Amino acid sequence: MSRIQIEGLTRRFGDVTAVDGISLDVADGEFLVLLGPSGCGKSTLLRMVAGLTPPTGGRILLDGRDITSAAPRERDLAMVFQSYALYPHLTVAKNIGFPLRTRRRRDPRIDADAKVAEVASVLGLEDLLDRRPKALSGGQRQRVALGRALVRDPGAFLLDEPLSNLDATLRTATRAELTDLHRRLRSTFVYVTHDQVEAMTMATRIAVLNGGRLEQVGTPEEVYDAPASTFVAGFIGSPAIGLLPARLSSVDGALRAVGDGVEVPLGAGEDHGRDVLVGVRPEHLRLGAGDVQFRGTVRHVENLGGEEVAHLDVGAGRIALRGPRPLDLAVGDPVALTCDPARVHLFSATGGRRLVRTPSRDTVAA
Repeated sequence: MSRIQIEGLTRRFGDVTAVDGISLDVADGEFLVLLGPSGCGKSTLLRMVAGLTPPTGGRILLDGRDITSAAPRERDLAMVFQSYALYPHLTVAKNIGFPLRTRRRRDPRIDADAKVAEVASVLGLEDLLDRRPKALSGGQRQRVALGRALVRDPGAFLLDEPLSNLDATLRTATRAELTDLHRRLRSTFVYVTHDQVEAMTMATRIAVLNGGRLEQVGTPEEVYDAPASTFVAGFIGSPAIGLLPARLSSVDGALRAVGDGVEVPLGAGEDHGRDVLVGVRPEHLRLGAGDVQFRGTVRHVENLGGEEVAHLDVGAGRIALRGPRPLDLAVGDPVALTCDPARVHLFSATGGRRLVRTPSRDTVAA
């Protein structure tokens, strides 16, 4: 197991900054997921940690040792690529054992066959060792690629969207396999994906990237329940969080966020005229009246089997209501919704950053 420290890491390609001064501390034995849309810099960041792409600035420490300029083979890190990168002419056994060839030259005592058999047992590949990659399913190839990394006994595993080539059913099963493998190995995993479900179900912590910068780092619960920005709030969660424009106002010492079809009490305080975005997740809304009020019109209803999602126009924005089927709503219906005030999120309308209550100041602050 290894601790990976990333300090101010930057990578530029000409005039384009792919990774912009990112700092991260990946704890020994952690499963950290780098999450973000295509082009956000997550794969570039991973490749810099692996030594495949040199950084423009910053440094990388592995267990306190500066490896920023070290060759990939000197980093005690194993990378699993999206394409699996298996040798088509070699059997599963030889693909898994390939990294041991160089080691055996340095140390003839290494029992490659025993090591391959051990890894194959861990990954359930014992019956496939004589097959070649073309005779394997996508999930089996993915496990062989993992086995080739595992056989090295690395300090950490770096995985670049390893499930993206699998169908939905196989992705679900393989997520569980990877999570179980991490728990058994207790190794450090750094995992790149654009899939929020993978991040939420597998990570001990999630680092959300946007435009080459770090938006937020936290547990799955933290990034979902307390998103640091409208980007994080909108990227994580399906259906997406509703964001509605409003303005802060105080009447007789009571602070409220008020907009077209929106009224949210915020308790005692003073804060006048600031534009905000009110966020609420679909599963936190319910039909009916309450202290928090959203009034809109049904635009579309989706049947998800056991649940339905109603999409509503509320003033200049949209929100979604998710609940057990049937919701008994139809297109064009006027609807009043409410929720627990603690479930409402506030963001700055200009910078998109999360706003939090500051009791000592009786106001809402960034």
